[in-house]
Amino acid sequence: MKNTISSSDYRKLKLLNYLFNNEDNILKKDLAQKLSLSLVTLNTYVDEINEELSDFIRITRRDGRYFLDRRQDVNFDSLTAYMITHSFSYEIILATLRDEKKDVKNWLESMPISQSAFYRKLQEFDNLLARSNLILERNPVSIVGNELNIRFFYSHVLVKAYPESGWVINDIDYRILERFIKHMERELGIYFSPSALKDYAVSLAVLLTRIKQGHFVQFDEYQAKYWEDAARYYDIKNFDFSLIQDVIGVPIPENELHILFIAQFLVPFSYYDKQKVLDRLSHKKEVLYVKPFRVLAEKIVDEIFKDKQYDIEMLKIYLINYFVRFVFVSKTTHLLDIDYFSRKITPVTYEKKEIERHVSQLIRESGLTMLRDNKGIIVQYIFDLFNVYMMDKHQKKQLRIKVVAKNGSVWEEYLKDVIQKQFPPGLITFANELDSKEHLPRYDLIISDYPIDNYYGCPLLAWHFPPTKKELEELSQFLDEMQRK
Repeated sequence: MKNTISSSDYRKLKLLNYLFNNEDNILKKDLAQKLSLSLVTLNTYVDEINEELSDFIRITRRDGRYFLDRRQDVNFDSLTAYMITHSFSYEIILATLRDEKKDVKNWLESMPISQSAFYRKLQEFDNLLARSNLILERNPVSIVGNELNIRFFYSHVLVKAYPESGWVINDIDYRILERFIKHMERELGIYFSPSALKDYAVSLAVLLTRIKQGHFVQFDEYQAKYWEDAARYYDIKNFDFSLIQDVIGVPIPENELHILFIAQFLVPFSYYDKQKVLDRLSHKKEVLYVKPFRVLAEKIVDEIFKDKQYDIEMLKIYLINYFVRFVFVSKTTHLLDIDYFSRKITPVTYEKKEIERHVSQLIRESGLTMLRDNKGIIVQYIFDLFNVYMMDKHQKKQLRIKVVAKNGSVWEEYLKDVIQKQFPPGLITFANELDSKEHLPRYDLIISDYPIDNYYGCPLLAWHFPPTKKELEELSQFLDEMQRK
């Protein structure tokens, strides 16, 4: 976030982040010391925050302590988005993305700041671009460098700003991109959460804007090989792009269509088909460029979880997909995901230093430069992923049951009630979906009052309606066996 917003706004975000993540109200002097601020500066920042962000939050002072109140629909990402969209850098980013071709003189005429202040801010923005291996031209003001890096940079900033800015690429219809992404979900057996879908749409809009302006990606020999391999693996030539072929009014080259497709890896998504997970981990037909990512993901997960008997395939998939986004980075690129802001994940099963030690060594051995240059954010992602994954492992094992009744939900609720009365609270929980289109099945057992085909990857009990005493006893035995595992 440094250089993306002003230094004072960055310090305000650090202040807000600390108040968001601190469970207890904090003494003023302790907060000032924590943030390396004087008491006078701290008071000034609090007053400015309360004025600038009055629609979102309010910091109050009582008995020498600070209290943070916020709207229920506001979190730290909301405030980050606000700071970005009201920054000098964001104005430059939007103008250059829209190809406005404004020189320094035009900018000075439209901005209420002195020439020296403008050049200072311009230099700060240039420093940010340099961390992404990009250059800021002055006349006209524009961003130049590797085309993939430019697209990645624009996408990354606009995604971060979206909660506040909304849809800003007005000459591209969001609804068309949404339909295309939904089509992709159905074809690939994947699911984007509502926020991830918007992020993917923003990235697609950036890519399409650059194509419309005549900025095309030039592949070197190595890049061309792995893009061709990805096209073969996903059979992209036969994928239906008709929804977006005409969205920008100019023909889209085939290799650019491939990039629009692969851009799905810029955002997180979930699989809801177990076979898709197994295919992704298969060595038989994998994409050539994915192999080193897969090998690295397997080594990291196997090293950290070597003494744990857990289903870790999904962890490997999450890592592979996360690593693939770095294909969009030719060299080191500064990402905004980490931003030195703290996150409280509890309980912490794996300490960050332990993960960093393993990951650093394995990335170094892999020879993957784009991962090595972004090691900090990768370590943070893995730290969050592994500890979130372990949260439910600390809970007492519950049997997750999906009840299926031929006659519908009323009959299902009756069967659930019968089961609940047979067992102590907390041992059994019920799944609502049998065939989800958002995630993999989340149940250990299916109970149906009518024979059904079982392709769900877990045991199935065919019961009578109402269930017999023997059937309930068999369920009790199943639960006992699961608790012993």
